[in-house]
Amino acid sequence: MKNSIPSYSSLVDEVAEVLNVSIDSAYRRIRGEKLLDFEEIYLLCKKYNVSIDKLISSQSNTIVFQGKQNNFGEENFHSWMVDVLAQLEMVNSFKEKHIYFLLKDMPPWYHYYHSELASFKFFFWQKSILFNENFKNQQFSLDRIDNTEYSDLTQRILKTYNKIPTTEIWNLEGINTTLRQIDLYH
Repeated sequence: MKNSIPSYSSLVDEVAEVLNVSIDSAYRRIRGEKLLDFEEIYLLCKKYNVSIDKLISSQSNTIVFQGKQNNFGEENFHSWMVDVLAQLEMVNSFKEKHIYFLLKDMPPWYHYYHSELASFKFFFWQKSILFNENFKNQQFSLDRIDNTEYSDLTQRILKTYNKIPTTEIWNLEGINTTLRQIDLYH
């Protein structure tokens, strides 16, 4: 937690504020004289974005992932794309950066260079991966291509990705995955 709090703030003040306890009570908790109850652990973990698993895990080789679960809403795909852009911008903000890719599908931004392919992949992801109800009984059609909703976002993702040094490990399976998806919907 010390690393998460602003430099102008003290740990005891933060603990006291989050737990709504006195400074003296916060000191007792920090020193271990008073044990934290589960509600207090939950409040601190939530405030500082720390997994409870990370705190209580006895294994040092544990890897904890965080992410947003699919809520099957219409905005899910757009939110995912915004999140991809945010992750790429975060990586790009570092002085030393590099991305390594090994996927069973082509990296998603390569579809953005071709509007027809991008439209198909957007349709596929929303229907088959995100289970968007609006796509439940729809069939893909090149006649209904309209990427205007995502065009600004895809261009920003491409621009950001192209600034980051990458190593991409491709194989035939990556291209075959997209071809099988097209064949499936054909």
